[in-house]
Amino acid sequence: LSRGMSGAAALRAFAACEFGVCLIAALSPTLYYNGFFLSGAEWLQSRGMSLSLTFLSLIPPTALMGMCFPLLAHATSSRIEEAAARVSQLNAVNILGAAMGCLGSGWYLIGKFGYSKATYIGCAVSLMVAASAWWLSTQASTKSAESGAGREPPTDSPQAAPGPAENVLRWCLLMAASGFVAISLEIVWFRILSMMIGTLPYIFSLMLALVLVGYSLGGLLASRRLKFICDPFSAFLKVQAWVLLVSIGSLLLVVVLRPYIPHSDVYLNTPQCRPFGGVLGYVTRLALAVLLLLPPNMLIGAGFPLSQAALLRDRASVGKLVAWVQGANIFGNLLASLVTGFVFFNWYGTPGTLRILAVIGLVFAGLSIFHSRKLTGHGVALIVLLGTTLASIPQTGQWWRLMHLYKAGDAIVTAEDQSGVAVMARRGDEPFFEMFASGQVQGHTPKPDEHHFPAVLIHEAPKTMLCIGLGAGASVYANACHPALQEITVCEILRSMKPMMDLHAAAHPEVPPHSLMLSDPRFHFRYQDGRLMLLADQEKKKYDFIYGYPMLPYNSRSGLLFSREFFGLVSSRLSPGGIAYWLNGSVRMRRTFVSQFKYVVLLENQNILGSDMPLVPRIESLMQRLSTMPQAVEHLKRSGYAPLTHVPAIVQHWEPDTPREAGEVNTDLQPKDEYLLNNPDREMAAASVGH
Repeated sequence: LSRGMSGAAALRAFAACEFGVCLIAALSPTLYYNGFFLSGAEWLQSRGMSLSLTFLSLIPPTALMGMCFPLLAHATSSRIEEAAARVSQLNAVNILGAAMGCLGSGWYLIGKFGYSKATYIGCAVSLMVAASAWWLSTQASTKSAESGAGREPPTDSPQAAPGPAENVLRWCLLMAASGFVAISLEIVWFRILSMMIGTLPYIFSLMLALVLVGYSLGGLLASRRLKFICDPFSAFLKVQAWVLLVSIGSLLLVVVLRPYIPHSDVYLNTPQCRPFGGVLGYVTRLALAVLLLLPPNMLIGAGFPLSQAALLRDRASVGKLVAWVQGANIFGNLLASLVTGFVFFNWYGTPGTLRILAVIGLVFAGLSIFHSRKLTGHGVALIVLLGTTLASIPQTGQWWRLMHLYKAGDAIVTAEDQSGVAVMARRGDEPFFEMFASGQVQGHTPKPDEHHFPAVLIHEAPKTMLCIGLGAGASVYANACHPALQEITVCEILRSMKPMMDLHAAAHPEVPPHSLMLSDPRFHFRYQDGRLMLLADQEKKKYDFIYGYPMLPYNSRSGLLFSREFFGLVSSRLSPGGIAYWLNGSVRMRRTFVSQFKYVVLLENQNILGSDMPLVPRIESLMQRLSTMPQAVEHLKRSGYAPLTHVPAIVQHWEPDTPREAGEVNTDLQPKDEYLLNNPDREMAAASVGH
């Protein structure tokens, strides 16, 4: 489209694209939340349908976004001699803006205003950009008319003609490969760093912002050095090889040195998973993220300017060539998200994925030597260093043993797939195993979490139980003690829990609860999102007992399991007299829970129960009823519980006529506890109850 356009026309087209993005974004909260999530949950149960709907719905806005940069590049490239540097600098500034948007939305706008309002603020910014571009186009048209220039004719002289088609194709293939490497590394970085610095929503926006800042700085620095580079193709190949050497090498260094990094276990081994570790904890986390993400992404960012220096020879083709290169790079990104995320992680795990990437680095280094037609010291050094790095990558079990700070000889079972990493490990002669889900400690077995007790016994005769979240399994299995239970459904979003449970049960059949749960015909495991399962159930099945054992409320994406809408859904799926039993993670969470149930009890172990029938009499009579259930007592003994001698005391209870506490609650579109730094009401109940 841009080839026959004047600069003013390209600016107007850019403004139209920005306006289109603004319009679609304004509709997106309704489309994605009300349409897909609430009304289309049944479709989202199918992974293929979920990916297809997401992909198709994102094509219109992303296509418009993709058109913006080539149009702007065409509009601002008045002199072909400066086009490569100008376009590269424009791209770097655009990426820097994306990084600032990432930090602004992730650290302030979403937490302060919620998803919908944050989206509308983004729409307003997009609208201002569109209006500014339109105004600039009118100014450019006026100046062009006054000077009598009119439309700028394309430059068709032989000297300024663009490179041959095979040169463009070659660069598109290289940029696709670079895009594949960039996103593959990003997926690995995020998996590793989330285990080391936590899973607060702020952490994810920080990591993404650092990646984008690296791209921007690398692009800016490379654009200033283009005139000194005689062979962009050779330079590009060497840069890509260095990207992989620096990335994999730094990851290996961090994994090996992890035991010596200050506060490296604050997130991993603290049961409370506190989001704060003091000043040193903050500094350590930030330093880790900067050191791992900034240098390699600066090298990745240098690739785009090199491609522009090699290709841009004709002003009329600037927009077209920029679009081809950008499109090829994004295609590589897309391919990596599918292949690395869904294939490499499933088949080879993180260490195997890094080996594949190291081999790609060797290919880049080999191509640079082949292209230069001579064996240089730099090329040999790259080959040797990449080969050494490849040989140094540990096997999967050793990798995750080091990551979880266990020693050689400790018992450890690991499983990894696209959903995350599940680890069950025991230190030396300790009598219990620790269970980790993507780096976060979930509990111990056969030592159940002291903050949980078999609340299912409060119900007189439960037949069906739903557990949302498996944790270490000990507390879930303990709650299966009621002899009246006939069917127990466990929803766990971490799919790698299944092979981990199988491996642990086979290796340690004497250790409860995994071998016991897998052999108990009452248990049915569903490795999917528990909320989506409830929404997609057209029969609206009722349960006598719903046990919530999900992540803590300040973890990323936890808001959907602690919101007013979700607790309302849980309440609607309880049978008459049914009980919901949940982790009371914060004051705001308690307020939200209480708003959705007629009868509520807060126990001294900081867990909370809700029902449509009185709870206090049932709690007070529990010990008397337990004396008539020897099967339950025996079950608890098998699961590792000490004999149940008392019920946690009632701290507070609510009935239908009890006034509900005024104050903020969590909602789907504004999960205040998840974004606790932006919300003053962040007192964690009992110092963030052990999970």
